[in-house]
Amino acid sequence: MSDLSPNDIVIAQAGIGANGSVREALEGRADIMAMTQATHEAALKPSDPGGLSHGERAALAARVARLNEDEALAAHYMTLLEEAGADEAVAAMADPAHDGEGDARRAALLAYTDLVSTHPRD
Repeated sequence: MSDLSPNDIVIAQAGIGANGSVREALEGRADIMAMTQATHEAALKPSDPGGLSHGERAALAARVARLNEDEALAAHYMTLLEEAGADEAVAAMADPAHDGEGDARRAALLAYTDLVSTHPRD
């Protein structure tokens, strides 16, 4: 590996040599991890959030995590929600029991999020 990568410490700590199939697998995973991180940033923190604020994106992501019973991941997204400075109405969207409280736009976002998260074939 000619350039430093996030996996250098993992490779060193695991005692993996400069060559070999395990090192190649780890180097391949480094690319996957970098792409995963880039996708995370693009989905949750785009420079131009368009029609969904950073807070709404984080709240919906937390909602999906909760719908899939992954509280650790939901906690990660709740941190992003707090960092975005979202108000209480946006924060409420993270709760799967929340229905939008009469806000048609939010209700539609929540209904769609719930549908694709729990019944993607539909």
